[in-house]
Formats: sequence, C-alpha cells, structure tokens
Amino acid sequence: MDAVLAHPGKGEYRQGARQFVEEVAVGPGTWDRLPAAVRETFVHNVPTWLDEQSDPDWAKIDTDALARCAAPVLLSGGTQSPVWSATVLDRLAAVLPRARRQTVEGAGHIPHVTHPRRYAAALTRFVRMS
Repeated sequence: MDAVLAHPGKGEYRQGARQFVEEVAVGPGTWDRLPAAVRETFVHNVPTWLDEQSDPDWAKIDTDALARCAAPVLLSGGTQSPVWSATVLDRLAAVLPRARRQTVEGAGHIPHVTHPRRYAAALTRFVRMS
C-alpha cells in the first residue's frame, strides 16, 4: 500500500488506482479489463484511501459492537484475495454471531466486479438460507 499511496501524494490518482487494482485488490492485467465506469470509481476513491491510511485507528475493529449484531452477515472473499483480507474476515467471523463465510473461486478483493455470476449465486444462496 505504501507504493500505491505514493502516487496520490504526487497527484497521480489514476496511477495509484491502477496499481491498487493490479497489485493489491485483484491482480495483474485487471485494470484494462475493468469497465471505464469502474476504473473511474477507483480513481474517484483515491482520496478516501489517503484519508483511511492517515487515520491511526484505521485497522481497529470494535469487536464488542460487532458481537451484538443480530443480523445475518455474509463475509465474502476470493481465492486470489490478498492474505490480509482473509485475516480480516477471520477476525470478523470470530465475533459476528450470525456470520457465514463464502469464498469465490478465482476471485480477488472485489468478487462482485470480477466474478459477478459466482458472487450473485453465493449471495442468493445466503439470502435464501438467512
């Protein structure tokens, strides 16, 4: 993330977004395959990443509050997601009383974008069982 965040610090939002997509979120070659509107959303959100990473509490999770969540929660990830993503999902699954995990084969950090049919099928199963 440090390399990704170096770009927006120099006003290079598009380059930072592209590097995030290809090296953190999804994988090499993905940027060019994304629809233009999705790419623009990533570019538009770059300032938010800067804000998040500047917050000293960005990685803290209020596990006590989550433990009180009564709603069913689907925690999804992909087999190609970054390692840190699975760690976050593990922590969430441990405290959310009605959480269910779903892994989308071949997907990375944003399975709803890269594998929409598989993601929709997983989400549909979750809703029907909840």
